[in-house]
Amino acid sequence: MNKTVTINISGIIFHIEEDAYDKLGKYLLTIRGYFKNSEGCDEIMADIEARIAEMLQERVSQSKQVVLMADVDHVIAVMGEPEEFAGDNAQTETKTEDPKQETSFGPGRRRLFRDPDEGVIGGVCTGLGYYFGIDPVWIRAAFAIAFFIFGTGLLFYILLLIIIPKAQTTAEKLEMRGENINVNNIRRTVEEEFENLKRKMSGSGERWRNESRFGDAIGDFFRGVFRVFGKLFAGIMVVVGIAFLIGLFTSMFSISNVSSEAFDYVVRSIFPDYMFGWAIAAAALFFGIPCVMMIYKGMQILLKLKYRNNIINFSALGLWLAGLVLSIWVITSAVSEFAEGGEVSNTIPLTGAKQDTMIVKVNIDPEMLVHDAGRYGNSRWQYNERGWHLWKVGEDSIKLGYPGLHIEEAEGDSFELLVVKSSEGPDRKTAFENARRIHYKVVQKDSLIVLNSCFELAKGDKYRGQQVDIYLRVPKNKVIFLHKSTRDILDGVPNVSNTWDGYMADRRWIMTARGLACVDCSGLDLSDVPEDDDYHHDLPKELAEPEKSGKKDSAKK
Repeated sequence: MNKTVTINISGIIFHIEEDAYDKLGKYLLTIRGYFKNSEGCDEIMADIEARIAEMLQERVSQSKQVVLMADVDHVIAVMGEPEEFAGDNAQTETKTEDPKQETSFGPGRRRLFRDPDEGVIGGVCTGLGYYFGIDPVWIRAAFAIAFFIFGTGLLFYILLLIIIPKAQTTAEKLEMRGENINVNNIRRTVEEEFENLKRKMSGSGERWRNESRFGDAIGDFFRGVFRVFGKLFAGIMVVVGIAFLIGLFTSMFSISNVSSEAFDYVVRSIFPDYMFGWAIAAAALFFGIPCVMMIYKGMQILLKLKYRNNIINFSALGLWLAGLVLSIWVITSAVSEFAEGGEVSNTIPLTGAKQDTMIVKVNIDPEMLVHDAGRYGNSRWQYNERGWHLWKVGEDSIKLGYPGLHIEEAEGDSFELLVVKSSEGPDRKTAFENARRIHYKVVQKDSLIVLNSCFELAKGDKYRGQQVDIYLRVPKNKVIFLHKSTRDILDGVPNVSNTWDGYMADRRWIMTARGLACVDCSGLDLSDVPEDDDYHHDLPKELAEPEKSGKKDSAKK
């Protein structure tokens, strides 16, 4: 057990072992003794202490909060033993050459800073010159050419003036030049600064001060503008994060226009029983953690909190990665329930028709009627061109809609109705069984076919992409009348006039050799049909003649 001492180095508090404290104190006293007669002794010592504090900060952590003797030895090894620079200090005092002659690039880490001492306006070009090892004159020439030829030089310079920090401390100036930050270099840099300051203050000093102030003023102005935008952006981050967080948790418990019963059925059907809770947790972590961090980082910027807690950052990252892995597992498991497809078909011969015209009508479930407001009275889902489903969760069954009605040419001379029920599942056997359990009702009475607007599943069945497709096969030269109620179930029915499904309802259509042709389409836009493409040559005479005369009459009008 060692005794520790609390010390303050360059404004930073450290806990240090007593023997390490004694060695560090003697080291600093020795350095001060060497530089007591040097110009700028206090500035040299302040920079040395700042560098020592920076290195000690790198050596301590939450698990190691005390500065040990090994840490002090490391600092002295980097900064240099007093004996190493004592002779250099004596030699420097006898030199008469320009201090600039001593400047050389060492093996230290080089960082990009603006040079406030040698710069003309802001020190951007000088800093870039040090960083890339180029004479600043060439960089200034490049900015001038970019300004006069491309017009972007000034904007780019101002941007760099805002982004690149100014080298203010001696350590930063040494890093800018790529020199090691040790006692010798700190002492030499401080002495050079004093010499440069004397030279600049004589003769053209006022002009130099004005140029420096002008460059700093430009940088301060644009930094202030960016600071304001930074605060605004931080505020937007907080607001957006809160909004998304509220929306995320709200969506987990209530969905607009969807009853809780139907929503519960949909979600619990898609995900297996054991996975529903995991799906909620995955969504909360994957989407919630970024929202929380947006709020956290935004508040840090707004309140100017410079405290950096890596525990929070790494914990958030770990939770988000856990949410990502969990989401992949949940989605993969859910998708596997829809891996294979299966279908069951049933052909219904329509032999009871007493004439050549078959009427097709849809029995629309009253609970799924469309009201004037564009909403379904008691429906549990919104509908849009069969891309959405209607849901009605009853006591004994679940109703889904709409089926799709397709119209094809029959091979024989009689009407046929093919009902195809399809579904998906984790394997073909399960998919086939899911399709077989779909209940769909078709009623025929003489020349009238009544189709249901929805199909049903048993209450215990889960949603596995169940769908019903109806194929009405019409013999050649036979007519069908599509009642207006069929508008919502017609599914891409081909016809010779390329008429859209919605316009095919409430009209008679005859099956020709080239496909369905409209019988009573007076007023229907047939602009897609070329002038010489008259499909009426396939129509029976008694049907074709009235239509032709009707077209002529409408043309005369």
